[in-house]
Amino acid sequence: MNKKILKKIIYNENKTLNHLLSEFGKYSIYTNSKAFALVVDSKKICVGSVTDGDIRRYLKKGGKKIGLISEVMKKNFIALPEKRTLNLTLRKFESLFSTTKGIFSIPILDKKKRIKNLVNHNELSQLHTHYVKLKKDKNKKKLFKDKSVILVSVPTRLSFVGGGYDFTDYISEQKNYILSAALDHKVYLKIELIKEKRVKINIVNKAQKIDYSLKEIDSHNDLISCVLKSLNFNSGIKISIFSDFDIGTGLGGSSSVVVGLILGISKLFKKDVNYYRIANLAYNAERLVFGKEGGWQDFFTPFYGGLNWITMSKNDINVSDVNINQEIIEKLNSEIVFFRYGKTRDSSKIQKFLVNNYRNKKNINSKKIKNIAIKMKSLLLNNDLLKFYKMINLAWEDKIKNNPESINHKIRKIYDMAIKNGAYAGKLLGAGESGYFVFFVPLEYRRYLIQKLKKYDMKHEKIKISKKGISFT
Repeated sequence: MNKKILKKIIYNENKTLNHLLSEFGKYSIYTNSKAFALVVDSKKICVGSVTDGDIRRYLKKGGKKIGLISEVMKKNFIALPEKRTLNLTLRKFESLFSTTKGIFSIPILDKKKRIKNLVNHNELSQLHTHYVKLKKDKNKKKLFKDKSVILVSVPTRLSFVGGGYDFTDYISEQKNYILSAALDHKVYLKIELIKEKRVKINIVNKAQKIDYSLKEIDSHNDLISCVLKSLNFNSGIKISIFSDFDIGTGLGGSSSVVVGLILGISKLFKKDVNYYRIANLAYNAERLVFGKEGGWQDFFTPFYGGLNWITMSKNDINVSDVNINQEIIEKLNSEIVFFRYGKTRDSSKIQKFLVNNYRNKKNINSKKIKNIAIKMKSLLLNNDLLKFYKMINLAWEDKIKNNPESINHKIRKIYDMAIKNGAYAGKLLGAGESGYFVFFVPLEYRRYLIQKLKKYDMKHEKIKISKKGISFT
């Protein structure tokens, strides 16, 4: 933010509310279109923030306009350090939105708590994708001479361990590790820039079509429209989406759609395609703008093929390859068996239970979870699949203990039956309740188990670990 503007929204705590009201909201165009002020003491240390809501509550309780700003301000406000990652910034906004309504700005403070700048939520992911406002017609025509269609292929994922503990509240306090693999079940997007000022969406698997004018975008709250809004998108676009599976079945499909869409739009407009940034922008779009509860892993896993190790710390998220022997990947693929179970479900409801469980400090043993993940990675690197499978069972049992909403009697019965009939290990993918069951089964028991599980309405599907990450043409 321009320093001159920043000074206009900073007030001394000893000034009166009347003084604040004389200018309050005048510069809201610079604070995400919401009236917002920061408060400092005589040493220029930031001691609070003020919103419309703070003023209303103060006056409702009998406060007077001649009262001091220090009596009105919110002392327990969220702030960011000067040195920060995009990931940390988004986590702070997520915390802000979960506790406070109507604030979309966060101050940046130095180590002495003095105000250095201000970040607005609507500035984080704008790609400035509006060619319709270009002044010269020849520039418009030039854009359409360039490539205006892109095809994006996005893999889904199998999470071996750590996937249930990737939500912001947890990783902001505890380090978490996730061991995951890319799968050959994919989401496909065709993204096309069009001259009409319209948004046209075709979700093939659901036989669903959405078509509206760009002027109406704010009234549309489906996932795709929310992604476009998060990017401040202002161009005609046609989006077709197809997948090898049903979204909402535990493979991270909806997040793969969001990642693919943002990557595709970025490429079409020749914007930054840094995977780290796109992963964070995708999280912002689905979790903060669209409002779907959930964790972080699904936004980072689609970019990379093979097996990956995700480190989630208090300030950031990093992904690295797990370079295991090719023979081990082939062995995993020969023993992995996927079954489609139940209907699609809304994972956010199940995730919400786990988040609330953590906030209430119940059941979650973070040290045990980390140790399981580290041990599983070590076993893979040492080519010990039998012990690795045993750890999958241990990790899943631990996840069930922490989130009993993810399982029911039938799921438990299916799991126990599979283990008794030859499976080394198994788990229900994603948040739980329904979706995909994966078992690791010796070749000699494979056909037998597939037949055995048919009576539970378990449909066998051929899915393998894939070397390929996200791709586009």
